[in-house]
Amino acid sequence: MKITNRRVVFEPHTLSLQKNQAEILLTDIAAVSKRNTGGLFPNGMLIRTKGGVEYKFVLWGRDKLIDLIATRITPC
Repeated sequence: MKITNRRVVFEPHTLSLQKNQAEILLTDIAAVSKRNTGGLFPNGMLIRTKGGVEYKFVLWGRDKLIDLIATRITPC
């Protein structure tokens, strides 16, 4: 996952559960939060857009990424 000053870009690797690339403009993000994968594992992140689309990611270091995204968005 890459975070720029304008967007969040997810590029899946061969072991990723999510197979499609995702590109989300920071101006479109309404909220970012933690989630548990499978309801058990604390390694998930949820991004909800202002249009109501939800993106679920499984990743390491989610706390740092959530903080970084949260500081760059303006919630609705």
